[in-house]
Amino acid sequence: FAATLASMAAVVLVEGKLPFLLAWEAMGLASAGLVAFESKEKSVRKATWIYLLACHAGACALMLAGVLMNRPDAAIAAFACAVIGFGLKIGFPPFHAWLPEAHPAVPAPASAIMSGAMIPLGFYGLLKFFPVCSMDPSNAQMCGWLLLGLGAIGSVGGILFALPQANLKRLLAFSSVENMGVVAMGLGLSALIAGKDAKNPFAALCMAGALAHVLNHAFLKGSLFLAAGSV
Repeated sequence: FAATLASMAAVVLVEGKLPFLLAWEAMGLASAGLVAFESKEKSVRKATWIYLLACHAGACALMLAGVLMNRPDAAIAAFACAVIGFGLKIGFPPFHAWLPEAHPAVPAPASAIMSGAMIPLGFYGLLKFFPVCSMDPSNAQMCGWLLLGLGAIGSVGGILFALPQANLKRLLAFSSVENMGVVAMGLGLSALIAGKDAKNPFAALCMAGALAHVLNHAFLKGSLFLAAGSV
């Protein structure tokens, strides 16, 4: 648990692509230990393998994104790889498969940290390496539409999958998919507006709304996972 918190702090504090990737991988490996806490159960071992595969697949996509970022003509391809890499942590459909498997297996305090604070770090990574305000207008438009589409699918699909769930933590995992979809829609709208007019105040308003919902989700989902653990 301490290693997970330390690696999460490192993700935010380090500079450069390679240190960031190392901190990102350390975060995935440390949190996999939390998923495997009740490893005597077969379902927990299965959830751990799915989570590890998602973490390492995301790291591979981020390495490819880092290589493509060095080529000016591959900006969209780099962003697409970053969306896959970070989307595996965020839970963008169809990259959300680990969420409903891992959260029922993880102890409640770990679920609170992983859902409330860890998965939004994917948006931090996207904004760190692909800042909307400094992107080329045409690229900003394409990136905005991609985030908006993924966010709309996630926000609707997350709620639809959450409705029939009987397991509280599995329900909250799908709810996290929905909430991250709402954040993605805010960021997508901000990119779309900034791509047309960087000085348009609505771009900043959409960004502020997305970031406010990240904070809201941290307190809300963290509390709900702790309550689910108590139940």
